[in-house]
Amino acid sequence: MTYGYDAANRLTSVTDWNLATVSYAYDDAGRMTAKTLPAGTGVVSSYAYDDAGRLTGIAHVKDGQTTLASVAYTLDAVGNRTGRVDEQGTHSYQYDGLYRLTSVTYPGPSTTGYTFDPFGNRTSMTNSAGTTTYAYDDADRLTEVQPPSPAPAVGYSWDGNGNLTDRGADTFAWDYEDRMVSATVNSVTSTFAYRGDGLRDSRTTGIATTTFTWDINAGLPVVLDDGNRYLYGAGLEAMLTATATYYYLADGLGSTMAMVDSTGTIEKSYTYDVYGKPTVTGALPNEYDFAAQQTDPTGLQYLRARYMDPETGTFISRELLEATPGWTGNPFGYAGANPARMVDPTGLQPIDSDGCELANDACQVRAGSNDPHWGHFVDMVCKAAREGSDSIAYLCNDLVDALPDFNWGPLLDIRDEVVIRTTRMLMGEYVHNGLVLCSQDEACRDMVDAAFQTNRVHSAEVSLFAKGKPGAGATIWLSSQAWEAYKRRYGH
Repeated sequence: MTYGYDAANRLTSVTDWNLATVSYAYDDAGRMTAKTLPAGTGVVSSYAYDDAGRLTGIAHVKDGQTTLASVAYTLDAVGNRTGRVDEQGTHSYQYDGLYRLTSVTYPGPSTTGYTFDPFGNRTSMTNSAGTTTYAYDDADRLTEVQPPSPAPAVGYSWDGNGNLTDRGADTFAWDYEDRMVSATVNSVTSTFAYRGDGLRDSRTTGIATTTFTWDINAGLPVVLDDGNRYLYGAGLEAMLTATATYYYLADGLGSTMAMVDSTGTIEKSYTYDVYGKPTVTGALPNEYDFAAQQTDPTGLQYLRARYMDPETGTFISRELLEATPGWTGNPFGYAGANPARMVDPTGLQPIDSDGCELANDACQVRAGSNDPHWGHFVDMVCKAAREGSDSIAYLCNDLVDALPDFNWGPLLDIRDEVVIRTTRMLMGEYVHNGLVLCSQDEACRDMVDAAFQTNRVHSAEVSLFAKGKPGAGATIWLSSQAWEAYKRRYGH
């Protein structure tokens, strides 16, 4: 693979092993406005943004006239997606005060509603089939799912480390590092092996073994080869089989909407429920679908550190607290219960699917600055947006540490976007680390203030968060570090 860049170090092209090239174009603000697939496909993808630089639409068009797939978004003031229009029709989304998705209306129309307990556990899901209820133990582990009558309840069992061992008749086994090594789902068993760095090395289902070759230099590690080869540019671009190349057409989450061949003909198309359960048209084998991540034969999504179950919108193992000291959301919940906007490619903590806009904002600010340190800033933002496991806390830490004498004034112009796009659920890590390493920097102190203000942490809420939940140990909605940061900053 070869990559091309412009004078602003923006990716302008990526060429695969067969010398087919995908190219990219940008506006003056550094936002990607177009992606052109290799000439034989005739496909150009266009991207639209609002005045705040937020993604509002994507259209994948063949030969300038035939729309293969498209999506348009409406957003609220803080960037939550309130509406989506695609080939299926109109979807609408509603949220509670913690930005958790409480209602989604699909084309048809049909509506699904969700309720949550104070600790972020889904307690019910109501749709046209009736109401499904969910029960939990004191450690936020799902113990029972009761579908609408007359369907029987499904029981869940867990080991002492918070790993799912039984789900009805399905069974799961784990190694000493809490990695899933086998799963028997619907009487079909898959086994898994892992590399020394924790990434999955192979998967065996029945007599078929798939071996994964990873690119660990891409920020977020990605699979380059699993029997097919994969091309990455601005995202997952193509799958190269032994005989053909297929291109991914994605929405704003990165979810595959359609796959086209080298002539631009649709070979497979997808629709999803809001948590990623797919409905598929076409027989082309492909495992990279919802949020551009891999869905196994088990029906689970492999998100590197953990596996996610789209049926419940939860991970089947506990959050790796040691690896992510600042992520303070529910230890099993996916995407902060905001899957219309958030993604979690690492399985460690959610990020905004529009996170690339952070890099665009940085590039825009840099364009008006002659200070060479902005290059470092852009690199750091791009890294955080790519990897997903890094929050703005780490970005702030690294920048202040590397550039203690740098004029941070221009950063204030994009601080609100930074806070919004990392979401309130990252606040614990952000404010704690920000205060520890940025306590002498006025700009960083202001950014901490903005984080608390934007995320509406009032005294009553903080008091509740600090008390935690009996039996939950250190796993509380707001981390103890954030509570200490709040007290340190405001003298409470």
